[in-house]
Amino acid sequence: MAILDGKKIVLVGGATGIGQAAARAFVSHGASVVIGDTNIAGAVALAGELRALGGNVDAVEADLASEVSMQAAIAFARERLGAINGLFLNGADTRPATLAGDTDIVAMDLDLWDHVLAVNLRGYMLGARFAIPVMLENGGGTIVCTSSEFSFASQGIQPAYCASKAAVNQLIGHIAARFGREGIRCNGIAPGFILTETAALSCPREILDHWERTVLGPRLGTPEDIAAMAVFLMSEQSAYVQGQTISVNGGTLMR
Repeated sequence: MAILDGKKIVLVGGATGIGQAAARAFVSHGASVVIGDTNIAGAVALAGELRALGGNVDAVEADLASEVSMQAAIAFARERLGAINGLFLNGADTRPATLAGDTDIVAMDLDLWDHVLAVNLRGYMLGARFAIPVMLENGGGTIVCTSSEFSFASQGIQPAYCASKAAVNQLIGHIAARFGREGIRCNGIAPGFILTETAALSCPREILDHWERTVLGPRLGTPEDIAAMAVFLMSEQSAYVQGQTISVNGGTLMR
């Protein structure tokens, strides 16, 4: 029996990178999945590919910055899957222009600060807000959130990104504390540097060299490393793991 048999999972931010790897892993372990993303073309293409391999997969547009979009995406998934007992919130605005503008709290544009928190934090809250009542209808479910190594390690740049991810860790704890006894588990994954396709194509060589020197192992992390943890946290193998944000970073930050 596959460890995610019977799981009906909504994956927000699933078209590329870590989300795409998670979608593949969820389906390979027996889950039914609705892939949500602002990149609806990518989500539809991935869903079609996984259906061709025998998966029960669909796609929906899901914009973490929009309450209307998130509510509609959860409603679509509930109708498509019949129930929801898993939610993987994996979105963040990591476009180069957004990261470049996330400089420091004196210099940065306040609209950018508000946008980053709307996507990275408020969007996660909205996903959980709309999914939890659906989960409770059938006795509970599991929520996994992608946080970041930089939710624990302060730096002189990207205050909006770092603050939003630190707040995600607190949101995880709140959900676990408030809804745990009603059957909701909520945990997070804090990736270190992950060599996604985008990172491989766009990261300067000196950045890759830095992380290769920093990681305590023979290679950089891959999206599949994060997907493997997501599968574990979604499964009943982690039934006694609650309210935790687990680092998957090759030892670059040890707490």
